[in-house]
Formats: sequence, C-alpha cells, structure tokens
Amino acid sequence: MAGWAQVADNIEAQGACVLVSIIETRGSAPREAGARMVVRPDGGFHGTIGGGRLEWQALAQAQKLFAAPQGFVTREHVLGPISASAAAAA
Repeated sequence: MAGWAQVADNIEAQGACVLVSIIETRGSAPREAGARMVVRPDGGFHGTIGGGRLEWQALAQAQKLFAAPQGFVTREHVLGPISASAAAAA
C-alpha cells in the first residue's frame, strides 16, 4: 500500500504526484477501500488499486491532472454490468 512517505518522496524527486485511493466499493471489487497508488509525472507508479481497466483509467486520469491540476477529484467507475434499475439511480 502506498504511504505518505512515498508521496513525499515523489514530490521531492519529481515535483508532483497523484495519490489514487479507493474510497468505497460496492459489490465485487479487485481491492478494498483504502487501497492506494502513487502516480508520477513520468507515468511510473507505486502500489496498486487492483490492476486492469480501473487502474489504466486511473493512470490516464492522473496524467490529465498533471497537465491541468484540479486538486481533489473523485470519480465513480463501474467495473461490471449494471442493471437498468441501478443505471436509473446513478
């Protein structure tokens, strides 16, 4: 799990980093709430939020944040099929 020391090291070495955190899960998820990864401006990262499509989306979003910093950002990602009732509620 990526920690604050990793964040501080990346900021010192590269001037910036993005901390990606899983803050909530519903149903089946590759990692639990609290899983984190630290993404560097050069595209490297430390830690994991579960791999696969979710991690690729998080890495792409991190690169966008380096280009246009926004501060704290939250995103919701659906990893599997979504029912019609769940889609209507979203």
